[in-house]
Amino acid sequence: MLSFLTAALLVAEPTLAMESPSSEPQAPVGQASLAPAVLPQGSLALFTLVGAPELGAGYRQGFRPLELDATATVNYLQLSFTAELATRLQAYASGNFQLGAVLGLGFVANSGSTYYDPQNFALVGLRPRLGLVASHQAMERLALLATADLPLAIGLSSAGVQALPTLGAGAEVSVGGGVSLLALGQLGIDASRSPAGVSTVRLGWAVRFGVGFRLF
Repeated sequence: MLSFLTAALLVAEPTLAMESPSSEPQAPVGQASLAPAVLPQGSLALFTLVGAPELGAGYRQGFRPLELDATATVNYLQLSFTAELATRLQAYASGNFQLGAVLGLGFVANSGSTYYDPQNFALVGLRPRLGLVASHQAMERLALLATADLPLAIGLSSAGVQALPTLGAGAEVSVGGGVSLLALGQLGIDASRSPAGVSTVRLGWAVRFGVGFRLF
């Protein structure tokens, strides 16, 4: 009897090993650069941005219903730099739709270069920002996006100020392996007052392409 049980166990052991689930970690599925409007609890993402007039990179971490973001951008047309910390709070969610409210505070340093923009002026200061991000998961790998942004740069070293309210629309698609691709266009108003007291109102715009990496 003992010999029979031993033989049965030897036969069953390789079968159980074959049926055991793979221990290899699976790459997270989902977007990373801008979608979803608020990352799920425990999610972590990195992203890079290219386009006009800015280049940038950032970090996102989900603490549902909250998200923390850190972003750095360079405006290569005006030779200015911005670093920002922001939070996103889930304001509404229904089915595949999410709406996140954004509150950010950044530091801005503008060289005042007029090579491309004759109306640019030097500014070192703070940049509070309010905004909204809406995302709709249209397909498993595709998210449609809409944004509303209101950054306000306030000079500390001078009396300059700049507001750039915009509305945007775009999409982000997951291509597998935790990687996603973003395309976003924004239009609005670029309103500023230089330290000399000269006020300017003109078209504000941005085109952004991003690559996101969903780590968790």
